Amino acid sequence: MPHSHTPHASPALTARPLLPQRLPLRLQDLPPTAARFCLRVGDFLTGELLRGATPDNGIPGHAQPGGAAEAQPSPVSGLRLVIGVSGGADSLCLLLVLRWLAPRLGLRLHAAVLDHGLRPESADEARAVAALCRRLGVPCRAERADVSDLATRECCGLEDAGRRARYAFFEAERQRTGADWTCTAHQADDLCEDVLLRLVRGTGWPGLGGMAAMDPARRILRPLLTTERRDIDAFLADLGVQPVRDPSNA
Repeated sequence: MPHSHTPHASPALTARPLLPQRLPLRLQDLPPTAARFCLRVGDFLTGELLRGATPDNGIPGHAQPGGAAEAQPSPVSGLRLVIGVSGGADSLCLLLVLRWLAPRLGLRLHAAVLDHGLRPESADEARAVAALCRRLGVPCRAERADVSDLATRECCGLEDAGRRARYAFFEAERQRTGADWTCTAHQADDLCEDVLLRLVRGTGWPGLGGMAAMDPARRILRPLLTTERRDIDAFLADLGVQPVRDPSNA
């Protein structure tokens, strides 16, 4: 089970902060290309929520997009979101985009950081991400899980054990904070990989379509699901943001 942990920052991470010193905190202060990137993600997220709107989701089923966004409340105004953040490029992008969109869409954010304990530097990275969240003004809870021990106990691989630990932690945080959804940073490359894996396994339709952007049963949203990784990398590079690089992902 995950447990609370407050790691100490490493010299490397202290010397190379994840965010530049002068990163804007308002959407209107971003460079035009970065602002448009955020707005595209916001349009996709809003559209997915409206298409799946039900009273159980806390979104009025009759709400429709349209009109001046600045002149009327967002149809998703007041939604509370837990964001799973590792410090990698995808999750860092998701955190920043939702932070910049939150005032416009009326979102309330909470970050969840889980250190898998698989690399010596992972505790330092978790602390760096928690510090980043504080700088952005996003409440954050960071915990550590012994994924290696979980893999042994559950007789599964490390990747599967890490996935189980993450989703259990995210759901616990969603319930603890009273959030409506958990947001994960899956993007278009992940979707392609998921579709190929399902094809190899002989999955039929509709499962062959891959993971959904909105999973009401598990209360999961994937706002970046149609965004390509190269666009995420370009977005972060343009802003001078340096994500954590996990060599195990290679």
